[in-house]
Amino acid sequence: MKTKSAAPTTVGEMLLFEFLKPLGISAYELSIKMDISYKRMIDILQNESSITEKECLSLSVIFNTDVYFWWNLHNNYNNWMQRKNIL
Repeated sequence: MKTKSAAPTTVGEMLLFEFLKPLGISAYELSIKMDISYKRMIDILQNESSITEKECLSLSVIFNTDVYFWWNLHNNYNNWMQRKNIL
């Protein structure tokens, strides 16, 4: 019997619901702070694109978090997707 597990939180979900909305920061403002395009920011928020190590570092500096917090979110989701596609 297959067991189903819920998808882990994505970087985009974490950014949107735990940082941007509560802090009143727009995606556009964050894209400027991170020195990335607004389109790139939207892709990250919508989980259309993986986050880079440099972007993880930027987020850690902007939000005073550990760089591995963002990198682990990214890796956990990618690993879950790979397992899901194999099974």
